[in-house]
Amino acid sequence: MISFQNPELLVLLLLPLFLLPKIRYFIGVKKEIGLINILIGVLLVLTVATPQITVEASSDLDPQLTVVRDSSESSSLINQPELPEEEANIVYRSVNSDRSDFVSQVKSSTQEDETVLFISDFQADTGDLPEYFREKNISANILRSDTERENAVRIEGPSTTVVGAENQFEASISSTANRSELTVGRGNETIYTGRPPHEFEISFEQEGYHRLWASTDSEDEFEENNEYFKTVRVREKSEVAVVGPSGGLEEQVEDFYEVENFDSVPGDLEEFDNLLVKEPVQSTELENYLVEGGGLIYTGDEYSMSYLPVEASEQDSSTDAPVVILLMDISQNMGCPAGEGFECGSSEGLQNPTQDQIGMSLRIAAGIVDDEGRGSLSDNTRVSLMPYSDFINSRGIDEPRLLGTHREEVLRDISSIRPQSEPARHDRALVAANSLLSDIEADGNVVMISNGRIPFSTNPGRQQRIRKDALNEASIMNGRLVTVGVDSGYQEPPDTGEVFLEEISGRTDGGQYFNAVQEPLNFNFTAGAGSTDVQSLRVDDQSHFITDDYSIQASIPQVDNTESKETASRVVSTSDGRPFLTTWRYGVGKVASFSGDNQDLNALMSESPGLVGRTFSWVTKSEQRDIWIEGSRTGDEFRLVSREGGENFTRRAENRHVEDLDPSENGFYFESNLTYSKNYRPEIERVGYNEDALAEITVDGRVYDEETLGDFVSGLESDSRENVESEDLRPYLLSLALLLYLGFVGLRKRNGLA
Repeated sequence: MISFQNPELLVLLLLPLFLLPKIRYFIGVKKEIGLINILIGVLLVLTVATPQITVEASSDLDPQLTVVRDSSESSSLINQPELPEEEANIVYRSVNSDRSDFVSQVKSSTQEDETVLFISDFQADTGDLPEYFREKNISANILRSDTERENAVRIEGPSTTVVGAENQFEASISSTANRSELTVGRGNETIYTGRPPHEFEISFEQEGYHRLWASTDSEDEFEENNEYFKTVRVREKSEVAVVGPSGGLEEQVEDFYEVENFDSVPGDLEEFDNLLVKEPVQSTELENYLVEGGGLIYTGDEYSMSYLPVEASEQDSSTDAPVVILLMDISQNMGCPAGEGFECGSSEGLQNPTQDQIGMSLRIAAGIVDDEGRGSLSDNTRVSLMPYSDFINSRGIDEPRLLGTHREEVLRDISSIRPQSEPARHDRALVAANSLLSDIEADGNVVMISNGRIPFSTNPGRQQRIRKDALNEASIMNGRLVTVGVDSGYQEPPDTGEVFLEEISGRTDGGQYFNAVQEPLNFNFTAGAGSTDVQSLRVDDQSHFITDDYSIQASIPQVDNTESKETASRVVSTSDGRPFLTTWRYGVGKVASFSGDNQDLNALMSESPGLVGRTFSWVTKSEQRDIWIEGSRTGDEFRLVSREGGENFTRRAENRHVEDLDPSENGFYFESNLTYSKNYRPEIERVGYNEDALAEITVDGRVYDEETLGDFVSGLESDSRENVESEDLRPYLLSLALLLYLGFVGLRKRNGLA
């Protein structure tokens, strides 16, 4: 095909073509000369218009597979079979999950639209890799091959505690096969022998160092990880001053702290490691205590004090009736298994929620509407039912009905819903919900109850479009999306339905995700800025010391209207976005404020006491030790560190003098009245496949074993490539124009016209 880069210049052809009729008036050789001039002009115009000829051709290429091998210590236990390279163009890349930048390595080793096969046990933090694979349209698959026999024993629990406190420990074995027998000991005494894991509780009545150990008798690849040695340092309790009325909170923390109650700020604040303040207190002495490094927890309900990280805010008092849209997945991928003795979605099915996911979906919806259910919806709530599969159920879009007059009717309608044979179209369901919210001009609450799965029978491209369209629709929702997962967990083939539900709920302001099989359901439905009294909590700052690797399962009966100050960190908030636990530095001191519950945090202590315990640990003054030991694992640099130094110490900085230690074997050691332990390198602490990661990582892919690997590779689709070649025609046109010009000159000379 011939095309022009500057087609607008072709209008210049009108000039030589305009001269063409005049040639008939020329006589003899002049007519030939005139015709040559016109042809030269046409060629020059075509040349400046930049003509080119384009040739298209297609070719089929071998299917391409990217194999990403993990070179970590634990992944070295995986047997790596030979891949059928004659079936595909296989590209090999390498990562190492022992390194902290594992996620970055994987991203740099994969490209958009690739089919990837991972050979890894994924014993590492996978971060946002599932979202990255979806965004880049990467089909992520995993080879689950046989592994060498390996057991790794460990003890988890506190390394420091206080006299008299009850401490929870767990000794366990990570294994690639059947676990061996576990032996656990304290000091020179064996306290358990049997199958792992073993959970045990210990209180220490004396200050100093105490030794715990665990071992397993296993002939495997790494002998060093068959023993684990844990040193626990026991010290006196920290001193806590409580300002305000005495109550249950200090009684519950007395295991770990020496608590003393005061009606006002005590004069000897420096004697205390932190303060618990239950009522408004403004004190110069208190502020100086904080500036110089003290700690404070506030549980009162007045927020005018300058040292608090939050301040009171005005809340919209709107009391419009909340709107709740119930999206209930009744598609074929929610169907109950045959032969269970009950009809899917029937009353018998409702009693077997782990077997009948549709029954569970309807039971949850009924529980939300029922006046004694989890939702506790008030009579002024308006509810719309939207059961869906491939399309919204034939009843159409249900206009919201007021529960005060239609509650029983809505419950009857829920009980009459039956499963459909079509696949789930979550995107269309969200479009319908958004459409209804727009029609009634309300910021409502959409509750999607589903297992989140997109059927595997659907082609990958369509799966990706459904997922993408659902995420886009959630992003523009005029309200809040709450997703409720009804899947019982990991199944073969692996699916990412629960991850998908969590992701779409996060696209809306105040969105929330629940796993109905594994956690209690505590809904909160808003109308404007108004809300019900009970608020569920969520972590805002997962990197904070208080919430690091901590999951909150709690609801608070009352939340104060506050907002975080500019430099504060909002650690925990309510489901409607209000601060609940906020922290900041005041000088070099630490302050944490709870904006809700009551002075003794009764609801929080009953449902999630660990959050309170972690907050106390964070605000408590750091212990000033004169000498300590650094290092705990093979590969660490073991040092004895002193503030004052002495013989054999080398000064490294002010108040830091070090003496190198060289513990050879793993075990317990004693140095300068200090006990410490050395354990095997962390790379071989967790062995075997990380099942949770395998379920999340397989985005638009699945897990293969050695028997199905060949079918996977041979089933890859060939890549058809379109080759487009273009050639510039200007040199040819100029050459032809030059030949014509030379002919023109020769013709004139031969006829005596030159």
